[in-house]
Amino acid sequence: MDSDFIKARRSQLYFYNIVPLYKKSEERFVLYKPAGTGLMDMRLNEERHPREMYIKNSEIKTLV
Repeated sequence: MDSDFIKARRSQLYFYNIVPLYKKSEERFVLYKPAGTGLMDMRLNEERHPREMYIKNSEIKTLV
């Protein structure tokens, strides 16, 4: 299951609006932000988000 996800680049979090972002809980990945929504500037600037977020490998095509 871990191979289905890759770590999202922190420097590009502003650009991940069109794909869902996931965070890793103790044993699985859970949805943090659904597709079509962005992380608010304030949340990004103040780093009020999970330190590590992930996207599904299958969603990478959506970003290109």
